[in-house]
Amino acid sequence: MSLALAQVPLVAPPDNQPPEEKQKPAQEPKKTPAATPPAEAPAAPAPKPPLAQPPPAQGGPVTSGSPLVDRLLQLLPQEPQEDTTNQWPVLQPGDPRPVISFRFDYEDWLNATYFREETLRSFVQHPLGVPVQPAAVNADARYVAQQYKLRGYSRAAVKWGVEQTDRGDVIVFAVSAGSRGQLKQVDTSGNVKVPTEALIQGLFHRPLNVFALLNFADRGGVYHAGYIEQDIRQVQKNYADHGYLAAQVLDARIFALDAEGKDLRLVFDVRDGALFHMGLIRLSGQLPVSERDCRSLLGMNTGSPAELRVLDAGVERILDEWRNRGFANARATQERRVRETQHLLDVMVKFEKGPVTRVGQIRVVGDPTTSDHVIKRDVAVREGQVYSLRALKLTEERLMYTGLFTKVTARPVTTPDPSVVDVEVEVVEQQSWYFSIAPSWIPGEGLVGLGFVGFRNLWLPDLWSGSIKPRGQALRLNAQGILSQRRQTGRVDVEDPRFLDTRLSVGGNVHRDRYVYPEFSQVRTGGAIQVGYPLIEYTHLSMGYGLERVDFDASGPIRAFAGSARFPDHKRRASLRLDAAYDRRDNVLFPTRGLLLSASVEYGSALLLGEMSFMTVSANARFYFPMPFGFVLKNNTAGAVAFDPHGGVIPVSERFYEGGPIQSVRGYLWQSISPVTTLGDPTRPDSEQINVRLGGNTRLLNNLELETPPIPIFPMLPLKLFVFLDAGNTWSEKERPFFLGRVRSLSDVGGMVLASREGVDLPLGMFYSVGVGGMLATALFPLRIDFTVPLTRRPQDELVNFFVSAGSPF
Repeated sequence: MSLALAQVPLVAPPDNQPPEEKQKPAQEPKKTPAATPPAEAPAAPAPKPPLAQPPPAQGGPVTSGSPLVDRLLQLLPQEPQEDTTNQWPVLQPGDPRPVISFRFDYEDWLNATYFREETLRSFVQHPLGVPVQPAAVNADARYVAQQYKLRGYSRAAVKWGVEQTDRGDVIVFAVSAGSRGQLKQVDTSGNVKVPTEALIQGLFHRPLNVFALLNFADRGGVYHAGYIEQDIRQVQKNYADHGYLAAQVLDARIFALDAEGKDLRLVFDVRDGALFHMGLIRLSGQLPVSERDCRSLLGMNTGSPAELRVLDAGVERILDEWRNRGFANARATQERRVRETQHLLDVMVKFEKGPVTRVGQIRVVGDPTTSDHVIKRDVAVREGQVYSLRALKLTEERLMYTGLFTKVTARPVTTPDPSVVDVEVEVVEQQSWYFSIAPSWIPGEGLVGLGFVGFRNLWLPDLWSGSIKPRGQALRLNAQGILSQRRQTGRVDVEDPRFLDTRLSVGGNVHRDRYVYPEFSQVRTGGAIQVGYPLIEYTHLSMGYGLERVDFDASGPIRAFAGSARFPDHKRRASLRLDAAYDRRDNVLFPTRGLLLSASVEYGSALLLGEMSFMTVSANARFYFPMPFGFVLKNNTAGAVAFDPHGGVIPVSERFYEGGPIQSVRGYLWQSISPVTTLGDPTRPDSEQINVRLGGNTRLLNNLELETPPIPIFPMLPLKLFVFLDAGNTWSEKERPFFLGRVRSLSDVGGMVLASREGVDLPLGMFYSVGVGGMLATALFPLRIDFTVPLTRRPQDELVNFFVSAGSPF
């Protein structure tokens, strides 16, 4: 069924008013010549038409003189009339009965919550102080119903009656709006060269989808005729952005897709016209670089499609060259001439650099709880220095990298002096503290108790500003613990990322960790200190020293190996660790673009007051790729190798296991992926042979994950969904990574090298798993749930594993 509700665009209401209050229809918009590129700035609302006089009792509604407008609106609204009920005297017998007020009754409370009472009164034209005029009241009822229909209530109806009082009559309008139709489709008709998806970008009207359903602030799926004119201009702009300067929007139609009007479809009838190309391109005025280089920055040449979005972006790139040199007020004026018959667009762009500008005041706005000096120390420009746009972008990146903020905007602000600009830094803060005591479930461990409390922006007296009022100082304090049958750990970390406001970071930790393996357990108690410094932008180098005591516990035959180099007991573990990282992520907690490259070397020796000898070299690469519709493709690759520089065996405390929910191969029991080592004296056949999972000395892991944009189910609780593919393994000294050189056979399905462990064929020597899940992406408590399926399943592995954990895997 096609139920046409409205086909004529209305002028868009001002943006600073809620849609429900933008009621006054405008005059019919003037037609723009087809060959003129559409203006990008929204047109001002048309002046309000003069109010019509009240219609006579037997007359029809007043018309505007335009059949097109009358078809939709039928009546023009009048200013709200004052309710003067208390001013009317008590009627005497035989006196005429005047209308003294109006009242609105509603079929249900949803109808009463859309329009305010004063708004509905503004729709009524019937004057006060005269007897009831049925024709005028009928027109008022029709107009109120029409206003509901223009907002998607396709079955709205309004009836009226009269309530008599001793002072006069009260007209009662009974509103039955029904349910509001949901906009399920927004389409274009008649377009050939430009796809619908490109033409409906940026429209107010958006189809209803799962994100709009879960976000009450999202207006997706809402129809409002007052925004049709705005959307028509946006469709024309989208056409011009693709080079179709003569494109036309012929009409806009809204249809009901069902008999009850619950599902709506909005269609813009369009005509592509011809594709225009660039004709004459002239760059004049003050150019920041040579004209040849400016044309290269512009990205357009004679004969290129006249895509206005490409043209405008190119002009901004040229202006940025001036802005990066201190000319904050650089501007460009464009003159465009359309040659309709040749389908060409000539453009003359004149550049003016303006005066050299210096930074006046640097102000922090947004009323953050973080101390101003903490924010300003990451501002890449100083008061009195020459302005630089590049420095403002660097400021935003630095402040986002701290992990203290969800949004940072650094912008220039003009001053009366054209040679001076102020800089405003506006920040939106993350939750500065987080706390949780919650259970989780990890196969192989069972019920796991997780508890953590932390401050990423510890509040202290703001002595730097001469105030004892506590404010965020960016100090980090974390305490966490895990309690399960396989792990009992506790740790406290503290760090000052900008010690004494320098670029030097200082931190330390104390911990006690107990890990239970199938054949033994070990306890590590100690602490570490660490200092770091950023050598260049985005690069951080740190060095730390750690000292621990390692204890070993086992029962049965393996107990006889306690205290050996392989199973240290009551031994000191002292190490020196070097870390280097290059971090270009846009957000530390929940990155959506960028990369993180890191590497570390840890060396343990008696020279460092320890009793264990080892060296571990590891590397990690993480990439985050933004995808269409807000999706993010993430990849994490990690590898490590451990060895004894002196040729001895590697202690079990330094060996690698895989399996588990965090930075491992999901879908397998915690620490279940490990080579099996046989212990015993091979020269004595009568000695007992013991098979033990000791972990490998080499590991490789890869996690590939596709993540949805946050879905705001409830305020402050955005949900992210994801699918993933994991692969990884660990190898012992007697095995080669990927089992190269120990190939059992070649696969007959693609030629992949197959090897076997525990009776399972491993393509390329790796364990694989796939899964889906979701995470509450909050800084306070990022709860994560995974359903995983091991693809290379061993007899002891479950068909489907269910993980509940805290935090993002990478």
